[in-house]
Amino acid sequence: MTKVANFWRVVRYAIDSNGRTLRLCLVLVILAVVGFAWHR
Repeated sequence: MTKVANFWRVVRYAIDSNGRTLRLCLVLVILAVVGFAWHR
């Protein structure tokens, strides 16, 4: 639950501070990290 809250906080921070390009990069990176952790 805490990890999910931190995840959304980081995502919202990225969306608020910068434009779509950084958000797309961030989402791709997060998806890769989450997918890697999920399959461990």
